[in-house]
Formats: sequence, structure tokens, C-alpha cells
Amino acid sequence: MRRNEVFAQLPPTSKVARGSMAIAQTLFDMFFDSEKDPIRLFMPASFSMLPHLVGSYMKENRTLRIEHILELSSKDILFALQNILPMYSSFARYDAYYYYDQRCASTDPFPYYAVSDHALIQIDAGFKTALFHNQEEIVKTFADHFNYQLKIVHPFMVSVSNVQNQLDYFYSIVANAGKQAMVFHLAMSLFPLLTQNEWEIVLPEREEGEAQARIESIQTRLRAAQTMFIFALPAVTGFLEREDISLLTQTAPLTFSQRLDIVKRMIERYRKDGYRMLKDPISTFRRELQWFLGDSNGFLQIIDAQERPIYLNVENPYLLFLFRDYFENIPDRLFYDDEEALDILRGLVEKAENGKFHPALSQEWKK
Repeated sequence: MRRNEVFAQLPPTSKVARGSMAIAQTLFDMFFDSEKDPIRLFMPASFSMLPHLVGSYMKENRTLRIEHILELSSKDILFALQNILPMYSSFARYDAYYYYDQRCASTDPFPYYAVSDHALIQIDAGFKTALFHNQEEIVKTFADHFNYQLKIVHPFMVSVSNVQNQLDYFYSIVANAGKQAMVFHLAMSLFPLLTQNEWEIVLPEREEGEAQARIESIQTRLRAAQTMFIFALPAVTGFLEREDISLLTQTAPLTFSQRLDIVKRMIERYRKDGYRMLKDPISTFRRELQWFLGDSNGFLQIIDAQERPIYLNVENPYLLFLFRDYFENIPDRLFYDDEEALDILRGLVEKAENGKFHPALSQEWKK
């Protein structure tokens, strides 16, 4: 899609845009109009064209900031995830916020809007008709309304800035995990395997004492919850391949030999600690989603384009049920049995010890 108009150069005007493609084109033009402030979207996540517009814009190697306020309900939260997560993992700076109040579209013919530095587009509930304005006072009025709404909504996903915040977040979830928890491709899968000496190496010195205590509490809770750690082989080979990989925010990377020792420990404790290896990855996003799911809560983690770990709290009972049901009912035929998994992991270690480890190893093992 190409830009049609430069809003900053248009004379003051109002006009009607009819049809979803015309609305999409106007929104796309708005991306070019964000010079000082982010594009502000007050609309539901059900507008499925949005991630495609962002992707098309980002292909031109441009920068983009989006603030998005959306309504959530149990029936549409999966649509929200489907449309929003790709934008978190794109190279745009994307921040979403949500509220649960039900809007009555019949009392407001144009309940949604998008506002940029120089323009506003009001959109009807069906995304079929929109009103375009570029008069300064109108644009400012809606920008002010959006800024006020930011004070009363909730972040859709939460970012953390340092290792202690990340550990505190992990503990707040794990502490209430209940009797059975599941972890998928999360760094937390390695927590039971690291020794105190290894944690002392990776943790920032200024936070070592408090962080170590929090890690021990998390390890205790994971054992109490009889946690099942689900992973696929590329996660292990990736852990070995990446020299710069950090287990947590702002932690030092481990050496190859240290990472290999951890994999050996996984082999020794594979059955005891509840590890299960999938035959193929099941994530379809640019960066694998990582999950922790307890009996009554959980979270989804994704690393965004700014290398921020961001988290979606999974507290909604409907959403938690859907995710747990999915992982609990992965057919056994999609997992390696214990002996198969252990043979593959031992073979991986043997290749590494013999100096035959290389970046294409994960593909070799899938043949």
C-alpha cells in the first residue's frame, strides 16, 4: 500500500471515507503523519487489517509508535491476541491498553477513532464509514480525550526493566500456581537446573543477594506445583548456539561449557523434574511465545522488537481454560517418549563435546 495524501499539507477540510479499504488507506496515510506524537487508536482489536497495515508500513524501514486503547470481553479476547501479538513482535513501538466497559454503538454512530499529529478519522462500529477531519481544534479535542482515557485503562501487556522486577513478576504468578503448572519454552524451564554458582555468575552484583533469594523461592514453588516443562529441540540447540543469550533481563550470558553442563543436568533430571520434548515446534510467531500456566493464573511472555520482555497476565478464567486445555490435550504422538528424547539430547551433547556442534544442528536433527 502506498501513501495517497500528506495531511500536514491539506487545507482544513472534512470528508467521508466509505468502505473498509478507504478507511485502511486513510489509516495507512496517518502512519506517515506521526512526527512528534504516536498514532493514537481508540478502536477494538477486531479491525483485522491493522497488523497488515503496520507490517506494510514497517517494510519501508520506517519508525512507528502506536498507542492503542481497546475494549476486551471474554468472547473476543482471542481475536485481540491474534491481531495484537504480531504488532508487539513487529519493529513498531506498540503499546496497547484495555478496558472492560461495554460500549453501546447505537448511541454513537462513530464510536472509534484514530488521531495523528494533524488529522482525525472517526469510524463507525462496522468499519464501513468514516469521517476525516484535519481542523486543528477537532484534532486536539480527540487527542485530549485519548490522553484522559490513558489514565483509566490498563496496560494490555506489562514490560519489565531489570532482573529484580522480572523475578518479582515471576514469583507473583508462580506463588499462586496451585497444584499443577505448565511451562512452555520459558527461561523458567532452566531454573531447576542452574546451580548457585551459575546464578552468581549471571546475576548483576548489585542485585545478587535479593535476586538469589527470589530465585530459590521460585524454584520451591515450581517443585510444589509439579510443573511440566514443555519444549522442542530447537529451544535447546538455540540455547547452546546463542553466545549472547541471557536468561533474564540484564543478566550476563553463560559460556558454552556452562550452557552444555545445564543441558547435561536436564538429561539427568529429565523424568524427575517433568520435562517433555515436542517433536516439532508449535509456535507460529516471529519470536516464540513463552507461557506459564497455573491452576488459576498464568502469563504469556514475548520479546518485542525493542528487546523488552513483555507479559500478558492470564487471569481471565475463559482464556486460562482455553490455554490450559490446549497444552493439556497435546496428543502423546506429538511428544518424544522419554527414551527417545534422552537419546536425542545425549546425541546433541556428544556432538558438542566432539567439536561438531554448528548452527545448522537443529535442522539436522529434524531430518
